[in-house]
Amino acid sequence: MKITIWEGCDLTVAAAIKLFVERSSPYSIFSRRYPILRLIQEVIDPAVADYVNSLPPSHKDYISGVNLGFSEVLKKLGLNVVAQAQRLLLRNFVLTLDQQTSLDKCFTATIESLIELVSECASKRPKKSSPAKGVTINSQRKLGYCEFCGNLTEFSKLISEISEFVANDTEFPVHEKQVLSHRYCSDHRPKLTNGLWNPKYRQGKRSLEQFNKELIRLRRQCAKPHKANANTGNILIDTYFMSGCRVKL
Repeated sequence: MKITIWEGCDLTVAAAIKLFVERSSPYSIFSRRYPILRLIQEVIDPAVADYVNSLPPSHKDYISGVNLGFSEVLKKLGLNVVAQAQRLLLRNFVLTLDQQTSLDKCFTATIESLIELVSECASKRPKKSSPAKGVTINSQRKLGYCEFCGNLTEFSKLISEISEFVANDTEFPVHEKQVLSHRYCSDHRPKLTNGLWNPKYRQGKRSLEQFNKELIRLRRQCAKPHKANANTGNILIDTYFMSGCRVKL
């Protein structure tokens, strides 16, 4: 695995990531014998917990699942979902800063390094896997979870079945005639097997876009709760966000 550790990353977290890389060879998200979440729990969780405990509350608000263990958040939400959510939180954190202190720079570098780790884990292939006879696989395609629901993508699910040696010559006749999605599961693939647009994909797309828009507005308002700061372009909506944040506080 090649995980970029950002300059300025917390030393304890950086050391844990290096140890993780050294031990990661047989581990993957698909392996039952060497599940990569177990390695994250053993090596990364203690370092992340120590780092989070050292942070002031103002910084903890920008960490996904701060009250859960790092590996537990990944298990519940999925690696790609956590990586995307954490990038959004980090972007919002940077937007709240007038100027960065040394603590802010360390925080940014540490979170970026952890995002790199999660992204690498999401796409890591099993050390040994081979497709069934007659099944053609593009081994360079990305592995991971559906962007809408967190289940394995169509392509990842096939690879997981192959890696566990459950495939035989007759189990995948349909896969030879259709392209498997590496971004969505079978329920949320953009087009159905008959060529029509999938209504669940369109619904998921709209929901994700709206969720990200509302989350950005909420995070922006929470950063400065005493004035209208959601920047929706509508003063009534801005006031609604401000009053909601004040009630919560």
